[in-house]
Amino acid sequence: MFRATQYLIAAAAITLSALVAGPALADTGSHEVVYEIWAESAAQATTINYYEDGNKPESPANVPLPWKVTVHNSASDPIYALSAENSDLGALSCRITIDGVVRDEQTTRGMHSSVGCTAAS
Repeated sequence: MFRATQYLIAAAAITLSALVAGPALADTGSHEVVYEIWAESAAQATTINYYEDGNKPESPANVPLPWKVTVHNSASDPIYALSAENSDLGALSCRITIDGVVRDEQTTRGMHSSVGCTAAS
């Protein structure tokens, strides 16, 4: 009885993980990712962090706003994340668009505030 229960639990765990991860694993193509940062004022972002193709992190500094970059990510388990810190007072916003669909957009306010966007594949 105990061994049968162990097999049943193991089979359920494998089935559940296949159902959850199935579509993401099946999609191995390249995705067009547009990262954007903008502010109310003519500020610049002291730091921006995002991921290039193959989940390679990029961190440009002292970037004039608005800022926008398009990358193509073909990683099997892509990371879609963007963050920035404001060098001025006012609103700072970010957006991630994947294959033409806005997946996340956030805004923060305040002196030297930070904003972050993330999206699942």
